[in-house]
Amino acid sequence: MKKLSVFFFALFLVLPLLLLSCKKNDSLPDDDYTINIKTLAGPTGMGMAKLMEDSQNGKNYVFTVAQNPQDIQADIVKGDFDIAALPINLASALYEKTNHSFKIAAINTLGVLYILENGDTIKDVKDLAGKTVFCFGQGSTPEYTLRYILKENSIDPDSDIDIQFVTDQTELTAKMASSAIKTAMLPEPSVSAVLQKNNDIRIALDITKEWDKVSDQTLFQGCIVVNNSMIRNHPDALKSFLDDYKASVEFIKTDDSASSLVVKHGIIPNEAVAKSAIPNSNICYIDGEEMKSLTVNMLEILYSENPKSIGGKLPDENFYYQQQK
Repeated sequence: MKKLSVFFFALFLVLPLLLLSCKKNDSLPDDDYTINIKTLAGPTGMGMAKLMEDSQNGKNYVFTVAQNPQDIQADIVKGDFDIAALPINLASALYEKTNHSFKIAAINTLGVLYILENGDTIKDVKDLAGKTVFCFGQGSTPEYTLRYILKENSIDPDSDIDIQFVTDQTELTAKMASSAIKTAMLPEPSVSAVLQKNNDIRIALDITKEWDKVSDQTLFQGCIVVNNSMIRNHPDALKSFLDDYKASVEFIKTDDSASSLVVKHGIIPNEAVAKSAIPNSNICYIDGEEMKSLTVNMLEILYSENPKSIGGKLPDENFYYQQQK
């Protein structure tokens, strides 16, 4: 009996320590907090490359680079992230699916889509009428961006043009590069990859420019979202990250070594492609009221095309993170 008493007394002393050791990273002070960041290969992740380099030199950032949004969607639903880079329509849809578990903090990618042609017949959006155009992104921003532009140019996307969707963007890139198809809508860096492999292919239309001709709203595709737990528990670490990320975006846009960094950290596989793609990828950092205004307008356009594309409803006011000054 005495031995049992000693045992339980010892357990009483040790148990709080065991529980303390099992506490999440959330309990750490901001200076020691390791930020779990999910990002994507391609333009949505480009602006992270300098941060990735910095994380190897003392910054408390841990990155996961996914090849497509579906690869990190489950982590977002489970809450297994602090920061994530996502397409804007997916961010809105997951906001509803996760019961408003995160907020959008910044826009990070404007328009990245281009129509490529093996030939010289497309000079204007109206020239797409009667043609077959291969695309990726069915049910997401690329599809609804194209449909919006076509309709604003008096082209019925369901009858005046044959839009063929390919689920695998890598497959679509390869087919365009090999001249297996004649016309395709692709994003950077796939555009640069195709152009480097096949000199007969040209950029026929810049979708961002065509959008600007028919809309007074800014076209954008990518954003940064932040888990509510980080906003609550580590506001200083979040502010520091956003400042670092803004500087990283500017570095990638302007520094000659940016192409080597995006290749080194798995965002683009080829440095020659990276050099060409970075200027055409329209990476950016837009936060605050401008971010909110642009997002509201973009989501309204996507909602008018297909409510399901953004989760069935427009996000409420709590979707928008306002950084404390």
